[in-house]
Amino acid sequence: RARAIVDGAIVGAALLFISWILVVGPLFAQLGEASWIYLTVYLYYPLTDIVIISIASGLAVRASGRERLPMLLVAAGFVAIACADTGIGYLALQYKEAAGSGLDLGWTVGYMLLGLAALTPGWAASSEERADPRALVRELLPYIPVVLVLLITITRPSQL
Repeated sequence: RARAIVDGAIVGAALLFISWILVVGPLFAQLGEASWIYLTVYLYYPLTDIVIISIASGLAVRASGRERLPMLLVAAGFVAIACADTGIGYLALQYKEAAGSGLDLGWTVGYMLLGLAALTPGWAASSEERADPRALVRELLPYIPVVLVLLITITRPSQL
C-alpha cells in the first residue's frame, strides 16, 4: 500500500507541475486583476482532477485479471472528464464562452465510460496464479510523468 501511495504522489506531483507550467501559471500571470474567488472556482476542478487521475491510473495499473478492464475504463473516464474540466476552466479564465464548445463532449464520454465500467463483467479468474509479465511496465509507468517534467524543465527553463 505504501508503494501505491508513493507512486500516486509522484504521478500527482508531476501532473501538477506540468499543468502549472503549461496552463495554470501563464493564466495566473495574465489574470492578475481577477479575484481569487473566481480563480479558485475555475481552477478547483482541473487540480482535483489531477488527484483523481493519479488514483484511478494507479488502481488501473495495479489491477490484474478480471479487474483490469473495468479499472482501465474508470481511468479513461476520469481522463476524459479532466480534459473537459481543464479546457472549460482555461476558456473561462480567458473570459470566453465554453458552453457548446465541444468540450462538453469530454464529460459525456467520461461519464459513459464510468457507466460502462460499472456494467462490464469481470474476466473469468484463471485457475492458476501466474507471474504477470507486465510487472516491469507496472513498476515503471508512474515515472512517465516525471520524464515529462524533466523534458519541460529542459525545454522551458525560463518558466520555472
